[in-house]
Amino acid sequence: AFMAITEDGVRDITIKIAWHSDWLQHSDNNPFVPFVGTNMLLTSGTTNLPVEEMMALFEDKGVDAEVFARADHVLGEIEISNRYIDDILPIPAEMLANPIYEQRWLDRNIAQLTSQSEQLNAQLDFQMWSAVRRAILGPGNLLDHSNLTPIDQIKAVTLEEIEAWHNETFTKRPAAIAVTGGATQEQAGQLVDLLLANLPENESAPFGEYAVEYIPGRYLLHAPEAEKTVFGMIG
Repeated sequence: AFMAITEDGVRDITIKIAWHSDWLQHSDNNPFVPFVGTNMLLTSGTTNLPVEEMMALFEDKGVDAEVFARADHVLGEIEISNRYIDDILPIPAEMLANPIYEQRWLDRNIAQLTSQSEQLNAQLDFQMWSAVRRAILGPGNLLDHSNLTPIDQIKAVTLEEIEAWHNETFTKRPAAIAVTGGATQEQAGQLVDLLLANLPENESAPFGEYAVEYIPGRYLLHAPEAEKTVFGMIG
């Protein structure tokens, strides 16, 4: 699906793209690779532009870029002033097609995700919803991805896994594309073509059917050290 919305008087152009992902449906895949991979993509740099120079250039030109993972999609967004788009857009296009993933950034992102997991899983309300997710989803990658545990798997993510996930996720045929701001529909199409130009032609695999159990029940999480009681309800 492609949608272009031209906004009169707006100078910035925002491109949003969603790619299918069935990574979590394969039990042999590490469920934390999408989290780490999306964070690393914006620190990958290119063969002609080291990541430090890329970050400085983006900051100088006011470029706002973000990539993040969901259970069944990977979402990317970039906002650029149309004054700089011809100079800037080839950079994320190159990062999508030929990223340079480095061990130093992998180590840093693993440390950040590990810290986030420890902080969240220490919170009583997060523990409560983790128990609910376990009851509904059952064991497996989707549960681990949602609960950010076990930490051992976070620490086990490798560069080879990041590269494999990248190669099967980012293709020239995403699930949806939206372009808004200071571009006509024709210009928007040209920008998207440039951004995706060097990606493989195939479509990334969509997330398939997943059996969940919405069985009415009451779940009590005993935390004697807690200073408050947390109640949650889903229905």
